[in-house]
Amino acid sequence: MTDEPAPEPAPENAIPRADVAADEAASASPSAPAYPLPTARHIVSRGVELAVRETDHLRTASLYIGLLFFCLAAPAVVHLISIATRAPEFLAPFVDGSEPSLEGAGPLLTIVALFVIAGIGASVLAIEGQAIATALLAGRHVGRPMRLREAVSRSRQVFWRLLAGTFAVGIVGSIVQWLVVLVGGGVEDPGAEGLSLLSILLSSVATAPFGYLVTGIVLGDVGAFEAIRRSVRLTRARLRLAVVLALFTTFASVLQFFALAAGGDVVLRVAEVLDLGFDKGVLPSLLSFSLALAAVLALGTLTFTIGAIVLAPQVVAFVGLTHHHAGLDRARLAPRAAVAVESVVVAESVVAATLPGSAEPEAPAAPPSAWASPPSSSPRRFRWVTVPMAATIGLAVLLALLGVLSGP
Repeated sequence: MTDEPAPEPAPENAIPRADVAADEAASASPSAPAYPLPTARHIVSRGVELAVRETDHLRTASLYIGLLFFCLAAPAVVHLISIATRAPEFLAPFVDGSEPSLEGAGPLLTIVALFVIAGIGASVLAIEGQAIATALLAGRHVGRPMRLREAVSRSRQVFWRLLAGTFAVGIVGSIVQWLVVLVGGGVEDPGAEGLSLLSILLSSVATAPFGYLVTGIVLGDVGAFEAIRRSVRLTRARLRLAVVLALFTTFASVLQFFALAAGGDVVLRVAEVLDLGFDKGVLPSLLSFSLALAAVLALGTLTFTIGAIVLAPQVVAFVGLTHHHAGLDRARLAPRAAVAVESVVVAESVVAATLPGSAEPEAPAAPPSAWASPPSSSPRRFRWVTVPMAATIGLAVLLALLGVLSGP
């Protein structure tokens, strides 16, 4: 029986076949995670599940938006209550459509100015709220949650793009609604309510190709009109998905209308049961005043929450179709731990270079691109309330204070 030849020793730098196969499989697999795209039947349920998973951050963001809306709208409500309690006759033009008198022109102009300020501020907060909700939901969906500060920063980076895109899409929707009302016989027709609902439905269907506008700007980091163009391409790729998203948006808008109406009815019933009013003593007046301000705060938070639920399916659909969310990285903050480790490494290299007999330290590698290099200038200071928003709130408070002190 002959001996078998001994196997040759493997070289030191040889890699086992199993490791080679594992490395080949790792290199063949995509580096980015795969985000499944639900079908049109399940897209809404997946979006609602995403909103439920992100409840904590969305609740905090709703309080942030609600407080800003409260600061904008509360002066108008305070001045309106002041006029209603001291001189209700000045509000007759708003109640019965009568001609305003010259004597009541000042209080009426103040009320109109305050509500115009509140309306403009609410429109700005609606755009910022969409961006904040999109950033928070997308961060949770891709497995990299964002903090509220990062989401607010992202909303300010894309605000003007969102404003331009929303304005362009709003023009299209308004034209469709106007054509429907014009063909249907006008708003004075006995079936005007049904006609209005039909115009809203057709407007939502007409603007369905632009349903990925917000996600395209916030996550895709493109301009307004480029986001509209790419949204049309995504709609053509998955037409049924876009129609479902548009119908869900319409349903949520109608639901929001009825929810706000029901909430107002609840407030009135509570005031009636507790016998509240501004002419029934000090305590009922204070309770009525507090209830009115609480309703203003609830309106701001409820509007943001419903808007976030509407955006959640769009986020799931956009990420599933494009696998792109790099726009969020524009607003992410560097972790403190990474900054601390980098500081320690730099300090150790400096100490080693100063020791006698030490080798000359290696020069740090240059960043691969301007994207990875640190900013040359200090970043802009972050403010929870921007200077224009603070100035608008201050103007509203000043007008309300002057109106209350001057009196009718």
